[in-house]
Amino acid sequence: VRPEDDSSGYSFANITALMIAAMLDYPGICQVRLGQGACMVSPGKLPH
Repeated sequence: VRPEDDSSGYSFANITALMIAAMLDYPGICQVRLGQGACMVSPGKLPH
């Protein structure tokens, strides 16, 4: 399976970018892209 052909649309680069965005405290992007539950991976910056 080649990542660039991933039919889910979630490439490694996309996941990395989203994780970085979450770490930089963009909760809106995090919630839209990953869901509120996934945002809990952000290192203590989210107020919820």
